[in-house]
Amino acid sequence: MARAQQSAVAKHHVVVIQQITGITDLKIPALYIKVGDQTMLVHSLVDYFMAYPTRSLNWKRKVSRALGLFYDFCISYNLVYRSSKTFNFHKRLIRKFALALHKGTIDVDEHNDKLSLYWPPASMESTKSILSALQTFIDWCEVEGIIEQQSSNLLTRPSDERTTLRFLNQAVKAKAFMFLSHTVTASELAQGIANRQANKIIELGGVGKGSGEVKKIPC
Repeated sequence: MARAQQSAVAKHHVVVIQQITGITDLKIPALYIKVGDQTMLVHSLVDYFMAYPTRSLNWKRKVSRALGLFYDFCISYNLVYRSSKTFNFHKRLIRKFALALHKGTIDVDEHNDKLSLYWPPASMESTKSILSALQTFIDWCEVEGIIEQQSSNLLTRPSDERTTLRFLNQAVKAKAFMFLSHTVTASELAQGIANRQANKIIELGGVGKGSGEVKKIPC
């Protein structure tokens, strides 16, 4: 059995601190996901970070980590439960993801992990932070028109950037995030409302600083 980690670690993704070509001093935690035999950059996150350039590197890392962990969970879940289908699959999978984060994925009685993720239990605060980052990001994507419209009757499991965004959008519309609704703070609620009503091209409030070695990626 693989040794359990102190916190959830990447399995199908990697986050790399990089600088966007042509933009001075803008470092971002670029998210790369494994799609088949290829490693693909999640371009929507690059756009998201460009829209909030003054946010701290730590804030950006949390978003990349949240989306990366969700992608990991979906890919691992799909490999184990290929035939699992239900009319409210979006809701169920998001809730299972939340539970996997909070309770961990290791069966303490059987001493194994069917998903092979080996996530230890996380605090409610940490779980809430990841879900909040996902919802705020996907709300922004919808406002920006990044997500393609899809019939709610279609069951498309996350397998790349496009299907992951569409799946998350369906889950948000289905109010799947209400699983931890009692933990949402007033500031998080205000931020979500602000994102839905946003008409700014770029948000320039606040100053964020980061450090570390960077490589450039094209915008």
